[in-house]
Amino acid sequence: MNKMIIVFAVILILGFNPLAACIIEITPTSKQAKIGDLMPVTIVLKYEHRRCVIELKDTQFKPSGLEIIEKSDWQTISSGVYSLKLKVRIKDVKASLAVIRECEKKGISEEILKFKVI
Repeated sequence: MNKMIIVFAVILILGFNPLAACIIEITPTSKQAKIGDLMPVTIVLKYEHRRCVIELKDTQFKPSGLEIIEKSDWQTISSGVYSLKLKVRIKDVKASLAVIRECEKKGISEEILKFKVI
């Protein structure tokens, strides 16, 4: 019985793949802001697969309580790693920005930046 549990655990561990299409990092200059502040934000995207079938332009940006004022083009940092710069204006005390990518193979990748509005 113990052998069967160990074999099953090894199969689960070796067969486990995280359900993420890409790795998304969002870096604000500061997470603390006031209503009306213009905040620079950098998005770094790292592909899970070398040949990703999802175009960079298909990355979704869903602002809540803020407005995207400026958005740069995607810049290549290295193979499979890209960067984009945004400027957002804080409009509400519950300001956040969700960055979403959906992959047929790995599912949905989502990262959410929440500002602390004072």
